[in-house]
Amino acid sequence: MGSIRYMNKNRFIMAMFAMLAAPTNHSLGDVVYKKVSTLRVTPRDDDAAMVSMPNPPQNDNTTFKILKIQNVGNSLTAMIDGGLDRGMLPGTILKAQRPYISPLGVSEFIPVALLKTLEVRETYTIAEVVTNGSLDSQVHFSDYPELMVGDRAEAEAINIASRTQLLPTLSLTYNKLFVDPKSNPGSYELSSAGRQLLIDKGQTFVQVRAPLLLVEGYTDGHGDRSTNQMESYQRALTVRQTLIDELGIDPDRIVAIGMGESEDPQNANLPGAEDEARRVIIKVKTLPQEN
Repeated sequence: MGSIRYMNKNRFIMAMFAMLAAPTNHSLGDVVYKKVSTLRVTPRDDDAAMVSMPNPPQNDNTTFKILKIQNVGNSLTAMIDGGLDRGMLPGTILKAQRPYISPLGVSEFIPVALLKTLEVRETYTIAEVVTNGSLDSQVHFSDYPELMVGDRAEAEAINIASRTQLLPTLSLTYNKLFVDPKSNPGSYELSSAGRQLLIDKGQTFVQVRAPLLLVEGYTDGHGDRSTNQMESYQRALTVRQTLIDELGIDPDRIVAIGMGESEDPQNANLPGAEDEARRVIIKVKTLPQEN
């Protein structure tokens, strides 16, 4: 009886030993306890910025920043911090994105909008917001899923080229083309000097192998908006027809567009800004490349 008690006591001691040994990662016979835990990295203060945000985009020719957003008529436009100096082309499709850190600490960029460039200047570009907000942005940024200043924009279609390869863009003011548009605003006829100027400058587009040419008419910000829209379209039509008649450009390859009021906010108060706003722009329309 005493030996039985002694054996039970030994078993109890061995069981207690096994319970104590397991958490210390030691083995007992064929049983090995392995402690499994989730790895959590706590960054130092000087590393916080590196892990809390995605890697910042490099200053290359395909990544840009949204500088300003404004309503123009019934559409929304955005100012982007890259232009001719970084090889931007009219018609480029851009995908706007915003950085996001998941609960697991994974860095990614969430699409928030789709942009299409309208006017390319020396150091900045004006783009139309084609789609604003996405399913992903509504999930990740429920408070404001639409385009914001500071979002980054990345070229969706390959329409970025070096500056030496830029396709031509021609801008001519109304007062150089038309019969005094201020004294006779209802006239959409070219002056004799304006017709010759258009023929001379338009030669640039004769040899261009492009699927489409755009003739865009603009007015200043004065007067009725709908009237300005109509007048800009009529003058664009006059320029289009002249290029067809005088230079033999295929009518199926050239389109007239009335853009209406346009005013450069940076130059609106400078002398001559009003005449500069009242203009016709001729440019090559680039098409997205097929994959």
